[in-house]
Amino acid sequence: MLQPSALRLFVYGSLRSGQENHDRLRGARFLGAAATPSGHYHLTLLDEYLALIEGPGPSVKGELYEVTAELLIELDAFEEVPQRYCRRAVWLSDGSCAEAYFKAPGAR
Repeated sequence: MLQPSALRLFVYGSLRSGQENHDRLRGARFLGAAATPSGHYHLTLLDEYLALIEGPGPSVKGELYEVTAELLIELDAFEEVPQRYCRRAVWLSDGSCAEAYFKAPGAR
């Protein structure tokens, strides 16, 4: 069960376990592997990092974490929301929803 001030965050790139920025999720609770349904989203490059965008594509595989509101503020700053990324809801293949970082409109 989620804590009252927590939400579910789907990560697909450098925040995943074993990747270079995973330490930024310190204190987050790992909920398990997750994926998006195929045909709804795909990944693109934003400089040297991945960015999620809407549109036909294969299933995007990632991980699901429970994060606090305080940690989310730190992650939003790290992800340069709203200039480079925007955080919004993403559908997962199990029919549930989580937050995820998408490429911000106009980001290159």
